[in-house]
Amino acid sequence: MQIRFKQRSRFDLRKHRVYIVLFLGLFIMGSCSNQEYSETEKYYLQEIETGSVDAMNNLGLLYANQGKLLKAEKYWSQAVENGHIEAMRNLGILYKKQEKFSEAEKCYLQAIENRNVLAMCNLGVLYQEQGNFLEAEKYWIQAVENEDAMSMFNLGLLYKKQGKFLEAEKYYLQAIENGHIEAIYGLGILYDNQGRVSEAEKYFLLAKEKGYKETFFQRIIYKFLNNMLK
Repeated sequence: MQIRFKQRSRFDLRKHRVYIVLFLGLFIMGSCSNQEYSETEKYYLQEIETGSVDAMNNLGLLYANQGKLLKAEKYWSQAVENGHIEAMRNLGILYKKQEKFSEAEKCYLQAIENRNVLAMCNLGVLYQEQGNFLEAEKYWIQAVENEDAMSMFNLGLLYKKQGKFLEAEKYYLQAIENGHIEAIYGLGILYDNQGRVSEAEKYFLLAKEKGYKETFFQRIIYKFLNNMLK
């Protein structure tokens, strides 16, 4: 019986040109020289002329990385106008850093309407920093329902501060199951607070094994302060 192999179709460079150029731009963006930034900028501007919305977002990232925030805002805004979801979140992050909180909230909500899970986490942080803990909890829970480990960790911190230790433990454990290393240390602190010393030690050691370098330094400070308050 003769085996027939399918002939590999030719790779159409023209068809995939946008993706090739975007990849090259992102690859070069990992370096820091002015020449490489200039080349990357040229790639993205070239693709924006062809209508690439991804290039608008990526050029915004490039400018933000260089501290050129006005230009970053310009291209992220263009990308948002063309429905780019990640650009909505990026613009929200920029506005938050600039303390334009209402604009940041608007961008995050726009991204959330388009099912961007990371924006749920970001919006929760924004509300938390404003003291709006109910809204922070609401959006972190939404993000957790979409398996966002950072939001699991944030809920653990929130519930610990509120004295809801069972809930804090639940979300720390969920975060740990999803690979969040800092949650391992956080759970150790929670157990140590409750006098569950052997369980605390287990998670402190696990955090160290996972590369949480500040664990033991933080523990010394924590125990020192804890003893002062007794």
